[in-house]
Amino acid sequence: MIITSWNIRGLNSRGKQRYLNERLKKEKPNVMIVQETKISTEKMRESLNKNSSSYEMMGLDAIGSAGGLIIIWNPDEINFSNWMSLPRILSGTASIVGTKEEVIITGVYGPHIQNEKENFLQNLKALRCLIRGK
Repeated sequence: MIITSWNIRGLNSRGKQRYLNERLKKEKPNVMIVQETKISTEKMRESLNKNSSSYEMMGLDAIGSAGGLIIIWNPDEINFSNWMSLPRILSGTASIVGTKEEVIITGVYGPHIQNEKENFLQNLKALRCLIRGK
C-alpha cells in the first residue's frame, strides 16, 4: 500500500491543483493525505473530479484562510467507512479491496498556536479511545 502525506500550503491556485493531480497520476498512491489546503472541501472535490476522476476524497474545510485537510484514495484499491472528524483531525476505517484487512488512516493538521495545542492533543486522545473501543 502506498500512502503519501503532503503539507501543500494552499490549494487556491489552479497551478497547485494541477500539480496535485499530476502527482496523483504519476505516483498512483492508494491514499494521499493533504494538509493545509486553505480551501473548502467542496472546491477541492470539484478540482479532483475534473482532473482525477478515479480518486475519491473526504475532507475538513479550512477555517478562514488557515488549515484544511483532505484524504484522497483510489476506490479500486481501498474502501473507506466509519469516518470520524474532530477539529484538525480526520480519520476513517479503510479496507483493502480483495482482502479482509482493515486499517485506520488518520490525517491531522496540528495547531501552531500554543493555547490550541492542548485541545488538539485531547482530541487525539479521544480519537484513540474511540478507535480502541471498537
